[in-house]
Amino acid sequence: MGTGTEDEEDWRPIWPTAEGSDDPAEGWRTPWPPMANTALRAVSEIIEQLALNDRHPNTPFLAGTAAFWLIAIHEGRRDRNPRYDKSRLANPDGRVLDGLTLARNAVAHGQVIVSRSEGLKWPLQFPMDFGPWVWAPSREWPWRPRPSRFLERQQESYAEHFAGKLVAGPLKQALVCLGRGHESTSSRKV
Repeated sequence: MGTGTEDEEDWRPIWPTAEGSDDPAEGWRTPWPPMANTALRAVSEIIEQLALNDRHPNTPFLAGTAAFWLIAIHEGRRDRNPRYDKSRLANPDGRVLDGLTLARNAVAHGQVIVSRSEGLKWPLQFPMDFGPWVWAPSREWPWRPRPSRFLERQQESYAEHFAGKLVAGPLKQALVCLGRGHESTSSRKV
């Protein structure tokens, strides 16, 4: 602390309050957790790799890594600002983080959270391509999350923002929410 690094002193907007106020007292500014900018840059590179190659051989590992770092930043902000969740949930784009939290928890319990089509077509063609990586529906995970007051919201968010979608899109939406929370991804292709 006090070294003057970008990570320590940078304050970025999260989500404006429902009234649109940008007053820090209204709860929409939260200091970055330490190393957040470095983590966001690294996650941005992971997402770029996944967006450029939706058949990337390391997709399961890259998706899990991105989920862990994005949720670490999200939780760091929540811990630093008691108004953060209320502001975040007022923005529909902020809800993607609930589904990502469920995905991160699944990875922490050893689940592979992405899948590819396993169907074969005739005639067989080589090399075989099983299609792009997508977020696996949570009902396909052998792991079942422990009940909590957040679980229903997490499951709804995962079903809406993740299940069956190409891997890079929801990660990019979460990155935008955390990195530039004042912008909405709803009207843009993610």
